[in-house]
Amino acid sequence: KDISIFAADWIRSGRLDKLKTNIFSKFPFLLLLSQLPSQIQTVLQEDSWEFKEFEAQVNEFVSLSARYPLFQRLLSQELNNCRERCRQRGDRLKAKFCEELLPRLNNAPVTAAGPVPVLVESYKAYNVVQYLDKILVVPIALGPLNLAMRTDRERPGIFETTNLTEARAAVDSTLMADPAQADTPRAASDSVAAVAQMQYQPPSLPLLSRFASWLEPVVVNQRFLFRLLVKHPLLFRTAQRFKHTLTGGGVA
Repeated sequence: KDISIFAADWIRSGRLDKLKTNIFSKFPFLLLLSQLPSQIQTVLQEDSWEFKEFEAQVNEFVSLSARYPLFQRLLSQELNNCRERCRQRGDRLKAKFCEELLPRLNNAPVTAAGPVPVLVESYKAYNVVQYLDKILVVPIALGPLNLAMRTDRERPGIFETTNLTEARAAVDSTLMADPAQADTPRAASDSVAAVAQMQYQPPSLPLLSRFASWLEPVVVNQRFLFRLLVKHPLLFRTAQRFKHTLTGGGVA
């Protein structure tokens, strides 16, 4: 809850954009970290690129993200989605390129990517989903689930692995033991396409939380009020508790 409120607050207030413009732009390393994720998404979600340009850009992304597991996971997810779209429209050249590139990224260390479950791929009769520091293997037959809820993660048939290779091996072993669980390739492909088209929407915050998000920069930007808070610790702590209460426990 804290993470989602914090992220939505920084994006809505424009503080994140100001940080990129005023601070990150002065340091090439920070500028790379702030721009690389959006560049990966822009290139891999746009289907009109010529193959040579596309190949050069993606290879550069692989090189730039080599030291950053979180960016490698994003690149892997976007490549997987791009591969499925290419297959659907019959672009075999790009689909083959994505297919050959994915194994280089599949064993990137799993990192905590936040509180939102992310589909990595659909493999045979299962969806492989990353949630926090876990890789979940979920039977497609279970239908729509909210894997952020512990009760849904504990549904029969769902299990955890440490990486994508282990997840695929576990699925193969399960299907060999019980072939009746095997799903049709068409169903799995449709599932990937459906999830690939879904875009994560930040949760809408309650009215009081939005009020707190508006009030904080108003106070901070008023020098007199801000100095007053800084010089009086009791008043400062009271203001923090007030915000904590308004946001329902978020961003203390």
